[in-house]
Amino acid sequence: MSDCNVRIIGRERGTRVNLRDGAGTEYRSPSYLLVGQYVNMLNNASGNRISREDGEGYTWYYVEYEPSGTRGWLREDFLAQQCS
Repeated sequence: MSDCNVRIIGRERGTRVNLRDGAGTEYRSPSYLLVGQYVNMLNNASGNRISREDGEGYTWYYVEYEPSGTRGWLREDFLAQQCS
């Protein structure tokens, strides 16, 4: 789990942001979150953030929307800050 809670950012509050099955836009988006909502950035067993870089150089983070338990991948530029 993680103690890093970050806000989803975008142009307009309430806009949909796709939550993907993998780290890249080529992956399915079975659900979405909204700009302004908060997600937890998840860690692996070693305590490191779960992240992947796509072919375009973007970093994607594996996150969880705690109220529903929904998990998926969000691109770095949709996250307000990175936790240390």
